[in-house]
Amino acid sequence: MIKIHEIELSSEINDLYMEDRYDAVLLVPMLNGIPLGEIQIPIDDKNVFNEEFLIDKISANVGGKFLTKNLFEKIDAPIKKNRPAISVVVCTRDRAASLKVCLKSLVELDYPAYEVIVVDNCTKDDSVFQVAEKFKVKYVRENKPGLDYARNRGIREASFDIVAFIDDDAIASGGWLNGIALGFNNPQIFAVTGLTLPAELESDAQVDFELYGGMSKGYNSFTISKSSLNSQNRFWSSAWGVGTNMAFRKKLFDTIGDFNVALDVGTPTCGGGDIEMFQRTVSFGYKLRYEPSALVKHFHRKEYAALKKQIFNNGKSFPAYLLTVNKYTKNEKLQLLKFAFVDWLLKWLIFRMIKSILKLDRKTFLFAYNEFIGALFSPFSYIKSTRKNFILKKSSI
Repeated sequence: MIKIHEIELSSEINDLYMEDRYDAVLLVPMLNGIPLGEIQIPIDDKNVFNEEFLIDKISANVGGKFLTKNLFEKIDAPIKKNRPAISVVVCTRDRAASLKVCLKSLVELDYPAYEVIVVDNCTKDDSVFQVAEKFKVKYVRENKPGLDYARNRGIREASFDIVAFIDDDAIASGGWLNGIALGFNNPQIFAVTGLTLPAELESDAQVDFELYGGMSKGYNSFTISKSSLNSQNRFWSSAWGVGTNMAFRKKLFDTIGDFNVALDVGTPTCGGGDIEMFQRTVSFGYKLRYEPSALVKHFHRKEYAALKKQIFNNGKSFPAYLLTVNKYTKNEKLQLLKFAFVDWLLKWLIFRMIKSILKLDRKTFLFAYNEFIGALFSPFSYIKSTRKNFILKKSSI
């Protein structure tokens, strides 16, 4: 197990005492709440890291980033004076306990104007309603099953021009919305994603998920635009962010449409709705900004059975995402086909399995193999999901 420890560099650094159950510590240096990087240190026989040791480790690994302190102060000043109001949407189903932890972090955010909307997507009892009532946040129920139905309901219920999404099994850092606002500081930006770190690494399954890829997209901000992409990375929208930490200008949906309800959790495809929206945003000529100061922490699956199912669903959902993209891709169908079979299936999955066999890396092989098996089910799941959605739409007319 790995202990995650944040160190705020603008405050006094204290000695770090480690419990015997940990094998390593993951240090995350912060400057005014902004994450600068991460440093993993094996514990060995040492259970106390003193201030001098910690400062030396941080200086050696991310010391150069201290020079950006004045830059952070400069870009943060105008944001604090003119921060847009934000609607925060939490979609949930049958997870009142984790929702309670999520909402606690949201009501304590350091931000002047925001609302929290809980969208209950067919919970079997009133537990989600009770949690929303306790935290005095807006509650709505969406009776059509599927995460993207819930997301679209959240957009319709939002009062403000910026709509941010966080999953019910995640917690927001105190400055999360400040990071979202920073991303939207440029009026040409229509979507913002942020850094997603693990909330804990208390089980082997959680550690292995991070080793397999995790959710982080790094500590450097970047902007994605249609003109900045080539045929190799045009469809890798999974590298631009994750659905548990994303925000959009509400007017964007009037132009490019809502989330695709045939995708994601609660449908046979089991995912892909977030990355399809990222890709569609950029494909239609709008810009997406990745801003690591918008920090969210996600509780990964603790048990291997749940992790195995998640990775299987990742394999099942990615081809479904590509099949959806194919519908509105007119002049790049050949590039999309090449990406699907060469860049993703061959290089990402098959080569990964081969490399893991050569390295005798059994865990990586099993994860990649599980993802590959999920991919084989994807076309059937996509057809089933689109048919199910068609029937659902027809019955609601």
